[in-house]
Amino acid sequence: MTASISAANPSVPARRATRAIGLLGCLFVTLLAWALGRAPETAMAAGKPNIIVLQTDDQTASTLHATFVNKHGKRRPVMPNTLKLIVGQGVEFKNYYVSNPVCSPSRAAFLSGQYSHTSGLVRNSGSRGGARGLTRSPVFTDGLPTALNRAGYHTAHFGRLTNNYGDEDGYNDPEPPKGWDTWVTDWGSKGVRRYYGYYLNVNGEIRGPYGKAHYRKFRNKDPRSCPSAKVRCNYHTDLITKKAIRDIKSVRKGPFYVQIDYEAPHDGATSGAEAEPPSRYIGTARRTPFLKPPGFNERDISDKPKLIRRTAKRLTPREFKALKKRYRKQLESLRGVDESVGRIIRTLKRRNELGNTYIFFQSDNGYFLGEHRYSKSKFLAYEPSVRVPMAVRGPIAKKGKVSHAIVSNVDLAATITNLAHTDPRIASDGRSFKRLLRKPRHRGNRAVLLESYLYPSEPLDAHLDLTRPFVTGAQSGAGASASGATASSSAPPLNYSAIRAGRYKYIEYADGGRELYDLKADRYELRNKVHSRRYRKVYRYLEDQLDKRRFCDGAACRKGVRNIPYVKPKPKKKHHKPKKNKGKGQSGGATS
Repeated sequence: MTASISAANPSVPARRATRAIGLLGCLFVTLLAWALGRAPETAMAAGKPNIIVLQTDDQTASTLHATFVNKHGKRRPVMPNTLKLIVGQGVEFKNYYVSNPVCSPSRAAFLSGQYSHTSGLVRNSGSRGGARGLTRSPVFTDGLPTALNRAGYHTAHFGRLTNNYGDEDGYNDPEPPKGWDTWVTDWGSKGVRRYYGYYLNVNGEIRGPYGKAHYRKFRNKDPRSCPSAKVRCNYHTDLITKKAIRDIKSVRKGPFYVQIDYEAPHDGATSGAEAEPPSRYIGTARRTPFLKPPGFNERDISDKPKLIRRTAKRLTPREFKALKKRYRKQLESLRGVDESVGRIIRTLKRRNELGNTYIFFQSDNGYFLGEHRYSKSKFLAYEPSVRVPMAVRGPIAKKGKVSHAIVSNVDLAATITNLAHTDPRIASDGRSFKRLLRKPRHRGNRAVLLESYLYPSEPLDAHLDLTRPFVTGAQSGAGASASGATASSSAPPLNYSAIRAGRYKYIEYADGGRELYDLKADRYELRNKVHSRRYRKVYRYLEDQLDKRRFCDGAACRKGVRNIPYVKPKPKKKHHKPKKNKGKGQSGGATS
């Protein structure tokens, strides 16, 4: 009995001895790490997973699973490597939303884990967006890469960062930002060149141009044999993939975080230009039919608010022809991205790193392809604009599974740092969806915000003056044109706040107008239920929830929603068929 009591309640000297042994053990590990030439933080990182983020630009959720018709008339997947090696080996998130469907605000939300209204980064340019706004905010110095770097990760960035990086109008200091070990990032001081003729900031040194900015269909472009070690390949997708693979191979000790931001399938640099595919895929999708989803060139928009009806004009035959060409070019450019996915995964496999690597595939925002009469644009809170591809493979991710849980790009920083066994350095509005990788069937009660502040907003200004004093002054210029977001649009860049919860989406526009959609019954958002008596309780509930969360931060943003009013489906109309007469001769009376 005495012995058992001593074991359960050790004496003070015994506890001190145990503590001393523990401290000596920690000291031994640290000294061993130094003896092996590794810093203490690298030793701390031992056993942590590698993380790779692959991000496309303006890719819709539907194009991830799209097919094209080849020269033999056969249908083939546009992104077979991505579907087989990431989606098929991981979890695809069917309800993944970007909180602000504009390039720079969306990328800032990913790196910070904060909604635009929290970070103050709401636009593509000026002091509240783009490179100027980003570099004045804590996101630039204390964002996701800094948290990983401090936890012992080798961090590397390749490709596009944000709008106006390298421009006098934005930010043109070539010094790489804090937190990145390797910095190979698009530099815009010589003008925007998305696919050829661009410049790169390579660890503080401006290099380029890579290729010629003035090109035709097959002139001044890479040979069709690219990507090849025997010839020089300048096409943006191929070049940054090559540099990323070289960096992965160079990492000898400790885990790595590699972020690759592709330009594809974004439109070309000049006005009206479509995405530029790699030379080897030019014209390969020209036989592909353009599939029109329900709501394409929507005939009746009387249910939409006035400000939407004013701008949504039906597409003309000429616009439809241009849209088909744009869609096919997008598919061809995505074939180049998919080929890069295969190259990266093969590299990881050869180095025996694949089993210890999480790979995220996503887009920064979506794109309208004729839905609701809009083309060549994003901005609005409709599904083609805000719901984008997201798939994750990795050590704990179930293989070939689908999650219908609602998640957002503000959840990424929390998820990645959770997987890396560290904490974000910036207070997050999002929450980790690591659990969903193990249990993809779990849906939870998540609610996410969708928002846009491309025009000046007095409520936002008042909120930011109290919470984000680093934001200096209002957006230069007035109106949406100053945001840098209307150069390639037909959808109006309106201010709005919205909430996506349960089966519903509710939208409030700053200039008036509201929309409510039941996405289970109406996935294409063709019937606005905001004036429906059957949905009145839903409308009032979501209106109240949005009002409470509009300028939320931290835990208030992460709160789930419970007891959303349920709307019973309408009973199906019974079609009464005329009764058939039984027996012979009944139609003409009795017979003998």
